[in-house]
Amino acid sequence: MKTVFRIFSLLFMSLLAFSSSCGANSQSESSSEMSDSTTSAASQKCTHVDKRGGLVIYTPEYSKVDLVCGTMPSIGDENVLFCAEGAFTSQFLNHFEHSNVGGMHVSGGKFYKGTKMGRNSGAFVYYNGTYRFFHQGNIEAEMHKAEKAGGMGFCQEMMIHKGKRVKTHRPDKNRNEFRALCSLGGKLCVIDTNGVAAFGDFINMLLKEGVEEALYLDMGPGWNYSWWRDSSGEAHKIHDTPTPYATNWVTFYK
Repeated sequence: MKTVFRIFSLLFMSLLAFSSSCGANSQSESSSEMSDSTTSAASQKCTHVDKRGGLVIYTPEYSKVDLVCGTMPSIGDENVLFCAEGAFTSQFLNHFEHSNVGGMHVSGGKFYKGTKMGRNSGAFVYYNGTYRFFHQGNIEAEMHKAEKAGGMGFCQEMMIHKGKRVKTHRPDKNRNEFRALCSLGGKLCVIDTNGVAAFGDFINMLLKEGVEEALYLDMGPGWNYSWWRDSSGEAHKIHDTPTPYATNWVTFYK
């Protein structure tokens, strides 16, 4: 009986070892598949969203930024990571004209004069993989530099420059959902208020977060329609109803 018991014990141990070995192989293969999947998801360029301090911070992993004019980028365009209305629009027209965009701008590497906008006190340009914000100064010269390099640029109301608040036209007590194109920690991002806030409070929240540059982006019902793309490639709307009168969009591409 002892001999038979030993034989059965040996057979049982062998089967257990074989089973454990298969399980290890299966687990290894499964882990490998999960690792590949995780790596693929991680390598997918997207827009990171962070809510803190009364703000919503959108940081796209972009390779290019442009000012798209005339027709808003399609939400089905998978190369777009984020887009939102940029410069002011002068008049409610049923057709597009570059002269209706508020201020000088560069779209698709071409300079346009736009219409004079008294509230514009700053500008943003992007070319050769680098962005810059300007407060007053010779903005037209900077726009032509962007044009020459095949980049983009637009004018708007400056809120923060070099880490300090600058004079703004909008009253501090004005309440709305606000948005700005910002430089935060050396990264280009778009920051919204997380709901309705006073304009002065919005600027103070940006300063508290350490924003170095903040240029106002057009907002208000319809003008605030925008969207961003997550790591799975799904697009998410920010506000649902676009206005038919919008003329231009700051657009981040993969």
